[in-house]
Amino acid sequence: MGQPITVLGAGSSGLATAAHLALSGQRVRLWNRSATTLGQALESKKILSIGAVAGRAKLEGVTTDIRDAIGNSKILMVTTPANAHIDIARLVAPHVSSSMKIILNPGRTFGALEFAHALRQLGMDRLPTIAETQTIIYTCRKLADDSVTILKLKQNVLISTLGQPEETQRLVSSLPECLRAQFVATDHWVRTSLGNVGMILHCLPTLLNVGWIECSGAEFKYYYDGITPSIAALAERLDGERLSVARHMGCEVESIIEWFRRTYAVAGNNLFECIRNNEYYRTIDAPTSLGHRYLSEDVPCGLVPLEALGTVFGLPMRITKLAIDLASNLMNVDFRAQGRNLDRLGLGANSMDEIRTLLLRSG
Repeated sequence: MGQPITVLGAGSSGLATAAHLALSGQRVRLWNRSATTLGQALESKKILSIGAVAGRAKLEGVTTDIRDAIGNSKILMVTTPANAHIDIARLVAPHVSSSMKIILNPGRTFGALEFAHALRQLGMDRLPTIAETQTIIYTCRKLADDSVTILKLKQNVLISTLGQPEETQRLVSSLPECLRAQFVATDHWVRTSLGNVGMILHCLPTLLNVGWIECSGAEFKYYYDGITPSIAALAERLDGERLSVARHMGCEVESIIEWFRRTYAVAGNNLFECIRNNEYYRTIDAPTSLGHRYLSEDVPCGLVPLEALGTVFGLPMRITKLAIDLASNLMNVDFRAQGRNLDRLGLGANSMDEIRTLLLRSG
């Protein structure tokens, strides 16, 4: 069975990852900061998974102690929301070495860069291999403390390290087959960072459905009911700004529609049609409050760095700015100050050309 794999975070993707690995014969340790979140799994060390991956998974360990969770693991799968990555870097720094692999699932926008910068600020000279994925490989929902439904395993999920393409290939080759089969190594981490489609699918639809979300007793399906033709069209304009930033970086990334076709094998001439034709989205409920990761994660860790980079390149970023402004005012949070701005990424003192060079240069 080899060395254990440590999964950090016990939300939907954390439970899905831990169960998938364990049911595939891997030794798995699951960590979460809060014992309340772990609930019954803390004692039973078991996770029930239903759907595309089915079975009751037995884990080697379930703990709130980061030292015990890491132990002799060589692979850390970080599944926490991206706005917790800085805290995770601080927690793991005393216990990791350059021989280890840390995979951010997903990194969102510039997650691996932020994580590496945080470790360097903590005094680490020789960093572990740090990778980020474009998105999680599961369409999943947490059912209880110790159970999860996996609606689908996504295909061809992009993954990249901060190093040369060969390093990413070696990383993918070192993963268990159950994960390796879902990932596609890409040639540069800018493709995974600017390939972040979560911010396109999550932010505007949540903001434009705030009345229903905050209406007591109202229930609706997030994708099927909440994303109307008009909202989908606006999200496509937001996606256009993402693509424009990528082009100014000299890096072509796929559109949200191309991503749907590749990941879910759905047909559609526009975003609304792709969503309606995706059967795996049919049962997904909408958030019940604005304090949801669709805003608390995707605005500061997606839209904020996107806008910052676009502004450096002189792009108008009108829809991105609109979404950040609306989220900040609705939630009374300065997402630009708290999010992945250029200073937090270690780029604040650089010119446009310097930023482009630094980002395109291998880590």
